[in-house]
Amino acid sequence: MENNIFKPPYFLYEKFVKKQKEGVPFVIFFFFLITFILARTWVYLSLLGLVPESITRNVRGVHIHHFAWGILLNSVIGYSVMVLPYHYVQAWKIKLAAFFGIGLALTFDEFGMWLMLDDEYFIRRSYDAIIIVSMILFNITYFANLWKRLCFLILKDLKRFKQWLWIKF
Repeated sequence: MENNIFKPPYFLYEKFVKKQKEGVPFVIFFFFLITFILARTWVYLSLLGLVPESITRNVRGVHIHHFAWGILLNSVIGYSVMVLPYHYVQAWKIKLAAFFGIGLALTFDEFGMWLMLDDEYFIRRSYDAIIIVSMILFNITYFANLWKRLCFLILKDLKRFKQWLWIKF
């Protein structure tokens, strides 16, 4: 008899990764989470002196936070998607999604900092932003059809309500 206690449940992989891994929302969500975890880990380890500080920590007396790199990366990706021919965008769709997820994580990791315009890295708003963006990406990845149907029903009800208001008045 095999001991299944130490084996990871295969059905979780089947349900949450295998069916979704080719989709753009999954790739964005995956790279968003990985980049956030790596960025936070690097910052904590650098504060403890276990790894060197980032090379962009102080460039000619200016502290460049990693949200600036995230904004730059997402700006380049957004511009590329708008100006490149369609067949290039389709060929690079998964790679662009990965870089977009990385840029999104770098940007929202320091959300509290750019929201409050304060140089305080460990601010609660940054953690809240990461949680909110993660939940949005999770919903887009795993419950897109549910949200599409819900929006369709809401729009349908709004049209009916609009017609009802017009008739009544």
